[in-house]
Amino acid sequence: MFSQLVKLQIRTGAHSLRCNSASTRFMTSRFRCYYQRDGIASKILFRTSQARQYHPNGIPVSDLFMRSYKFIYAVLFNGLAIVVFLGLVPRGIAIYSGSVIDPSPSEWKFSWKNIYSICVYSEENDSPVDKILAEYKRLLVLIFKSEGFLVTKENVLDFKPPPFDNKSEEFREALAKIYAKIGAKLILLGENDQADVIIHKGFEVYNGFGRGTAASYRSLAEIASAKEDTSQAELYLKSAVIASYDPAVLKLREIKTIADGLNSVNDLLVIPLRSNPTTEQVNAITDLGLFYFKTKQYAPALKAFVSCCRVFYQNEGLTHNDKIYKELRPELSTGSALKYYTSRALWGLGLQEEAIEWARLAYDDALINVLYDNESAKSAKICLQSIATMNENLGRDKEAKLANEEAKRIQPVPKNHRSLLSGYSL
Repeated sequence: MFSQLVKLQIRTGAHSLRCNSASTRFMTSRFRCYYQRDGIASKILFRTSQARQYHPNGIPVSDLFMRSYKFIYAVLFNGLAIVVFLGLVPRGIAIYSGSVIDPSPSEWKFSWKNIYSICVYSEENDSPVDKILAEYKRLLVLIFKSEGFLVTKENVLDFKPPPFDNKSEEFREALAKIYAKIGAKLILLGENDQADVIIHKGFEVYNGFGRGTAASYRSLAEIASAKEDTSQAELYLKSAVIASYDPAVLKLREIKTIADGLNSVNDLLVIPLRSNPTTEQVNAITDLGLFYFKTKQYAPALKAFVSCCRVFYQNEGLTHNDKIYKELRPELSTGSALKYYTSRALWGLGLQEEAIEWARLAYDDALINVLYDNESAKSAKICLQSIATMNENLGRDKEAKLANEEAKRIQPVPKNHRSLLSGYSL
């Protein structure tokens, strides 16, 4: 408050106003009294009908409340905007990334595409299997309801899908791919029998060439291997390799159906450099190579592994725009794993020195990502243990000991490194 009190009296007929404090102003029903510090009234205005008290700094008390309210409102609004932004940005990244990894059919509804893209992205980022499975079920429900079928998430897997003859091949292939993905998730949950049924439902919708069909055959091979049905597993793995090829390449080889290619599947182990190999194709050939290795067919196994290595390292070190094979999106540990498999096949063929050299190359590849990728850490450890075992068999105890000691130093990474912005999860 001012140290000096200002006394000011203004008379207007029957009304009078006395200001006894320089820090207080009153407003009557007839006029407002403005004054300066020296007590000289400068203006009288007829303004309002309510009395208002002012803060010592000259700001009306009611204005202070209003400013406080605006400040709190701004903080809450901006805070909410930030929360929404941080929630939408990762989701947007998930939708975009999923659509790049595995595009959905153009005729699908926008909401279907979003659900599918998020599921694809979540698979890449190791989201919980049960949550991904629930989202795929929800997508199937939306698709079937759009065709007039009354289904729910509880019974959608029991529903027999129609052939969708009125839909495009792209639509039917995508639907079969969803069934293949659901089957793969059921296998992870240990429900192999139901997975077998679901995958065959996908075949009822579409059974042509494509990544979805190849994935289905690989899942069926896994189920057959669990039942120790070796011949059936081999048939499914060969079918997966054929289905994973570009139809244009198969047409040049006069392969019109999967059955046509079964007799010449070993020729398909070598991926043509001018083709457009995909991740699913490399996975299918690798799985067949592993089957050959387990059944001690080392020559075709080596052929498969070297072919995949060649394709993989054509893209190594290039940005996405410069990559030769843009549909090939391997994991960080893929290169190391392929070289390790090559090493094992070479050892099986009796090429011992070459096997040790390839194992060392595999270890070097894994070592680059060993600090933040769990699969690379596992691969590096396995490579060193393999080097130790091979050296022991050759009587090189010193080299074997060094490899074993190095293997003990490598510890698994608790969780793969993920970007904060790309950390969207179901």
